[in-house]
Amino acid sequence: MKTIVIFIATLILVICTSLIGGTESSLKKYNNEAKPWTYWWWMGSSVTKQGLTQNLEDLHTAGIGGVHIVPIYGEKGDENNFVQYLSPQWIELLKYTVSEAKRLGMGVDMTTGTGWPFGGPHVTPADAAKAFYVVPVKIKGQSSVLDYRKSNDNAKLLALVAYDEKGNYRNLSAHVNVGGFLDWGGVQDTWKVYAAFQCLTQQQVKRAAPGGEGLVLDYFSDSSILNYMKKFEDAFAKAGIKKGEVRSFYNDSYEVYGANWTTDFLSAFRKRRGYELLPYVRYIADTASSDIRQRVVTDYCETISDVLLERFTVNWVKKCHEMGMITRNQAHGSPGNLLDLYALADIPETESFGASGFSIPGLRQDADYEEERFGRPNPLTMKFASSAAHIAGHRLVSSESTTWLGDHFKVSLSQIKPQIDELFVSGINHVFFHGTTYSPKEKPFPGRLFYASTNYGASSHYWNELPALTEYISKCQTVLQHSEPDNDVLLYFPIHEVWRKQKSELMIRLFDVHKSKDWLQDSNFGRLAQQLWNGGYTFDYISDRMIAGLAVKGKILVSGKTQYKAIVVPNIECIPVETLSHLRDLARKGATIIFESDIPADVPGMFDVEKKRKSIKSIRNELVQIPTIHKTSNIAATLLKEGIYAEELASKGLEFVRKRSGDSTYYFITNLGDKFHEDWVQLHTKAESIEMYDPVNERRGNTSLRKTKTGTSIYLQLLPGQSCILTCINNTSKNIKWETLQVDETNKMEIKGEWLLTPTQGAPEIPAPVTLQHLGSWTSLGGKYKTFSGKAVYSTSFYVPLERLSANGFILDVGWVRETARVKINGNDLGLVWCLPYQIVIPKGVIQQKNTIEIEVTNLSFNRIIQLDKEDEHWKKFYFVNIRYQPYDASGKKPEDAGLTTPIYLIPRTEIISNK
Repeated sequence: MKTIVIFIATLILVICTSLIGGTESSLKKYNNEAKPWTYWWWMGSSVTKQGLTQNLEDLHTAGIGGVHIVPIYGEKGDENNFVQYLSPQWIELLKYTVSEAKRLGMGVDMTTGTGWPFGGPHVTPADAAKAFYVVPVKIKGQSSVLDYRKSNDNAKLLALVAYDEKGNYRNLSAHVNVGGFLDWGGVQDTWKVYAAFQCLTQQQVKRAAPGGEGLVLDYFSDSSILNYMKKFEDAFAKAGIKKGEVRSFYNDSYEVYGANWTTDFLSAFRKRRGYELLPYVRYIADTASSDIRQRVVTDYCETISDVLLERFTVNWVKKCHEMGMITRNQAHGSPGNLLDLYALADIPETESFGASGFSIPGLRQDADYEEERFGRPNPLTMKFASSAAHIAGHRLVSSESTTWLGDHFKVSLSQIKPQIDELFVSGINHVFFHGTTYSPKEKPFPGRLFYASTNYGASSHYWNELPALTEYISKCQTVLQHSEPDNDVLLYFPIHEVWRKQKSELMIRLFDVHKSKDWLQDSNFGRLAQQLWNGGYTFDYISDRMIAGLAVKGKILVSGKTQYKAIVVPNIECIPVETLSHLRDLARKGATIIFESDIPADVPGMFDVEKKRKSIKSIRNELVQIPTIHKTSNIAATLLKEGIYAEELASKGLEFVRKRSGDSTYYFITNLGDKFHEDWVQLHTKAESIEMYDPVNERRGNTSLRKTKTGTSIYLQLLPGQSCILTCINNTSKNIKWETLQVDETNKMEIKGEWLLTPTQGAPEIPAPVTLQHLGSWTSLGGKYKTFSGKAVYSTSFYVPLERLSANGFILDVGWVRETARVKINGNDLGLVWCLPYQIVIPKGVIQQKNTIEIEVTNLSFNRIIQLDKEDEHWKKFYFVNIRYQPYDASGKKPEDAGLTTPIYLIPRTEIISNK
């Protein structure tokens, strides 16, 4: 058995090995799920079979493993070519796409609809999104209750209720006639009267494709989603689309604005919460904080969460499975418990929107990005999707990746890689680029573009270099997808604490990834999660429902095949009786349960409060008698006492994810800051040998290690921006030793002299070659260089004195290259520099006394766009805005730097050190 496990671990690493450069032949070795996939927008569904083949072949060559079809609005002037969504012609194009993707070894997913959210022409008012609101009214004279409806809505009166001076409740609904007038004169001026209304939100599908326009669906109704799915069932069945040909249906992040109701919500509330809602509508209208309002709001939110899960999500997943497809679900943004919603999907999907603002030296940030408006990507929010996947036993966790990473035409591969690395350490292993737009080959630059994406299509400035990124992702995801989570701690997500503290007039809480500060970062739960993250603890979140499904083996908590060593409950005031009871039962079986500060003494919700408080008190008394229960203000110390150790990687300034496969343990480690360069680092994994693998430069070897009482220490060299994969195995390995790249900075040499700059391809016009005395941005040369976008080769010769030749080779530092550099020295192709740090290893023997160097640089396409906008070229024939959601116009912008913008240096490597 041990031999088999070692073989599997070795096989995973063999799969990861490939030649540098991202050629098509090397990319073929990865299965399509290991490769990154891409959102693929069909504008107006104006696609042709010839164009579909061309687009798919291009994406395949670039290393894309699959496409996610999203039909959206069309291009102006192209209306005659629009194809109605789900029409026989549209379905035929889908079938052709599936067949071509299969031929190329690619996969196909699609949105369950067009644009977002779910909706369209088949959604009737009965099935459309609905809202509920309560307003105070004055009953006097001839005034109608209907006069209190919000302007221009279609609201109907649900109830008219009153409270007398003593607070006694009266339902006056039966006394209101069709005109909204009260036919009962018993109301006193001292009474408080409230009208409750239900209305359609009137929201239409956003960015809908032709044939997909219409009302947004009621996400809280089972009949609504079942009726909605029927059109897909009928269309697929009629066309003979076989099960599994489309891999997955997709549900985008919840953006159903103002919806907080469904037709039978009152009965659903009564069934789930145990009491009637109408007697408490005064607490809905009055947002002043009180104990009763907090309890009613909590119950309202929990009911919304329940029906979203039980009616919409469960039925959507069920119907997809019946059609032979799996599901990808972006639960975030919704008013439900994200963990439970994500867990229902076959592939939970998170979202990375905007740039994270890493402190990596040389990493550019877009000054136009509005952090206050959009926030920053946060691993703590991403962990909701990965935690749900780990506990539910799903192999894949996906991400909508690099959305609005920077403004159009200004994003480089070096900006993308750190964002991908952040996803990996957050538990993501199935990256979806956001994204690619179907564009006919004959369409002039820049082709069709989606307004809120980073362009990964053939018109992108880094298109020829994209395989370097896709191969990097494929290598990493091969390991991450074929290993199991190895996290120690389960952190309880106390959603009732969030619900009871929110003050929205809509009565619901939207768990938005862009504005998670108030519900996540500023909460005791978020503070503790950040403390665990910063401290180097490995953890997943867990919900009330998930706690109910845990088992205990010895002292280990088990969910399917996933194991944990403890549950940590943050400092909270309320907890459901059922959850605390489950925690008690787990502790009785030997599980370690740690309460921060104290065990919660109160319960959420309104029903049977005093009875539940007595139960909580009784359970608390039992808990303190169980030896595996801990109450502490020092979580770290208690975890240490229980033999749960923090990984030192975090305190060194590194981020990581730890995985396992059989007896082997894997670490993906990335340096997303400016603190760490090299040092001994303690791993809390025992191993006989540890192999280090650099998935960018293909270096690998057994690293130096020292055994410790609790694990193994390794000598780790990882510069800002770099990443690596460690494989820890329990037997000795005969692999080559890892070579630490020791350099002699005191003897680094600037490569000086005359440089010949020769543009080779690009637009709008290729400038004439020019001789440079000093390196700098080629935009400073003026003329055609100012707006030139493309490739240009820097070439020169240089001399290295014999006494300064290094027997161990050199490092070439190309400075702040804008944006990628392919390096040749003395005819030797040394590969592509595409990510930070902008350095490349020169093997020993390449550098001679007399040398020639050629560096092919590719810059951004933004300068070309400046020229197009100055010349008033009408390329924006579709909805297109800048990163601030303003009309896009680059005509007055300053050109972006291009080329080798700073001096470049040759740095000798000193003695190669295999063992520190």
